[in-house]
Amino acid sequence: MKNFIKVYTSSSCIHCKNLKEWLAQNHIVYTEKNVEENPEYHLELLKYKSLGLPFTVITDNKTNKVNKVLGFNQKKLTKLLFDLQ
Repeated sequence: MKNFIKVYTSSSCIHCKNLKEWLAQNHIVYTEKNVEENPEYHLELLKYKSLGLPFTVITDNKTNKVNKVLGFNQKKLTKLLFDLQ
């Protein structure tokens, strides 16, 4: 696996739902961290200095470079996940 992907979400967030659907349609494996269901995930999110959701963290396993995407920014996600492979 080239990337490790974490997606911070909440149950009531429509953009989170749309992002998860897009990831599934593109067969992208990710770890969901629902901040409503687990307070520890909310603390993790704060370490990134982000309060907005969805918040995606993509770590390149080869270089350990970390990319962060706030919101469902399909253009940026496509570039990070497909164009750089």
